[in-house]
Amino acid sequence: MKLALINKAKQEHFGQVLPIEEISELVRKAKTVVRMPCACRWDLEKKEIRCCYAISYGPEPWYNAIDMSYFGKASGEGLESLNADIALKQMEDMEEQGAIHTIWTMMTPFIGAICNCSAEGCLAMTTLSKIHVETMARAEYAAQVNEVLCNGCGLCDTACHFNAIESITVSGRSVSRIDPAKCFGCGICRKACSADAISLVLR
Repeated sequence: MKLALINKAKQEHFGQVLPIEEISELVRKAKTVVRMPCACRWDLEKKEIRCCYAISYGPEPWYNAIDMSYFGKASGEGLESLNADIALKQMEDMEEQGAIHTIWTMMTPFIGAICNCSAEGCLAMTTLSKIHVETMARAEYAAQVNEVLCNGCGLCDTACHFNAIESITVSGRSVSRIDPAKCFGCGICRKACSADAISLVLR
């Protein structure tokens, strides 16, 4: 059953976590960027939160092709056409609030959207945590702790959406350790680190 869900997702609507540096490259290469309400947030919270960005399509296809009637308002209301700089600033601000960045196919392999979500507001992360089905791939990177710089504050552990970080004792000091098998490479722990002890390295 789990394999069937994953295979279906890979054909239709599959995601991948990306750090902000790679998101920035994608946004700057896109012909157009359209900000829109997040379907996950609406499904889980019944709130219109615009944290998703359609890339490459122009505004007209999104207005004409997406049924926004579940918001109880005119189809397409709430969509915004943005330039890359504004879109990236919004995504960086969301990262400051703990959101991770993911890209999503709209019928694979077409990458149609970037989402910026938290564990409690994302259906893919909820699916991962509750039934252990991965409908999004890890980034090409994993986070790594420099144990010499780490001060053991635990902020990275608190920030991690994937339970990939634990505290261990090394030479009598408490430091953080990241499990690369659990890490999705989002970089949120790096942002939270008070000692600049976390970096992203290629897997």
